[in-house]
Amino acid sequence: MNLNFWVVLGSVGMLLLLCLPGFLLRKLRLLQTEAVSVLTTVMIYVNQPALTFHSFQGATCNRQMLVNMAVTAGLAFAVLMLGFLVFALIKKRLPIGESRQGVFAFASIAPNCGFIGIPVLTALFPDKPEMIVYAGVFIAVFNIFSWTFGIYLLTGDKGAISLKKAALNPAVITVLVAIPFFVLDIRVARLSAQLNDIIASLASMTTPVSMTILGIRLAEVRARDLFLRPSLYALSGIKLLVLPLVMLALSLLVSSVTLRAALVLIAAMPTAALTVAFSDRFGADSHYAACGMLTCSILSVITIPLIALLL
Repeated sequence: MNLNFWVVLGSVGMLLLLCLPGFLLRKLRLLQTEAVSVLTTVMIYVNQPALTFHSFQGATCNRQMLVNMAVTAGLAFAVLMLGFLVFALIKKRLPIGESRQGVFAFASIAPNCGFIGIPVLTALFPDKPEMIVYAGVFIAVFNIFSWTFGIYLLTGDKGAISLKKAALNPAVITVLVAIPFFVLDIRVARLSAQLNDIIASLASMTTPVSMTILGIRLAEVRARDLFLRPSLYALSGIKLLVLPLVMLALSLLVSSVTLRAALVLIAAMPTAALTVAFSDRFGADSHYAACGMLTCSILSVITIPLIALLL
């Protein structure tokens, strides 16, 4: 797959410009911090499920697609578990404060496959709905991983792991609902054009809402907290360069160029916003998590096009 560096850079850069409304509204105090929680809830429970389901509706089910979905789940789990095993061994040896060790570990392997990954794939491959299908499967695996192994990285406490939330979250439920429609070729558009339009409209909100959330986050953090911490560059290097290169190596066995591109680009996404939410909930350093996520997101404007050159 021949992706032009400047085309990818332009697409990712344009997405970053969508952060501007949220950034300005927060700086002008027309939006409060609580707006992030509200918008995140809308994104997780409405927009992303609508986009995932709508993408399944736009893709054609065949044996190869089903195999590719299974491969996506397997490789997503493999690369996340590899990262988990490495950091579980070295976490306490990291030269940062104890409250930040788990954050560094989780943030280094957790890709923002929903808030940024889906908008990037949509911008780069508007005519390939199967890309979002693979992203939806990856997100489902990531959510299961996050509520189990991810929580353990942050807390070191097995009691904090929630198997119920790992199985029952919007990402997993959406895929489980979408697959029967997909396999049986049940198209919502045939049943109700109006309902299909509603789902499509909610799906189209994913990119602007996710970028607005990122813009608000950027407005709340001082520049020196983002760019003057060496550990954040180390975190970003692992997340933006090492992890996608590991995924690229694993995916060389995949025959589908489209699937390989989807897997590597999703792995190349910056740190997941879930890192901040989990850090806040489980008593880790949530400010450090937010700085890591934002530094990683800014640097990804350059690293994503670089990774794309390898595809």
